[in-house]
Amino acid sequence: MLIAVQEHETDREIKEIKTLPDVLYVANKIANRAASWRDPEFDAGIDTSMLETILDPELLAEIIEESEEEVHSLKSALGG
Repeated sequence: MLIAVQEHETDREIKEIKTLPDVLYVANKIANRAASWRDPEFDAGIDTSMLETILDPELLAEIIEESEEEVHSLKSALGG
């Protein structure tokens, strides 16, 4: 688990999602594509093109849509 957290932003090639570090890495890429929280003044954009190599475009769009709904729901619940 520690390695998954330590390496969740370390670029690497993934051909299929097999391990917890892979899941966290891909989830981080999806989050940066859907709603980047990084300040462009201090940090360069994140390359998320690898997502197309491991996820079907329709599945990726569905994941992003569902996650946006969940984020909206959480923000509403937290008063934001």
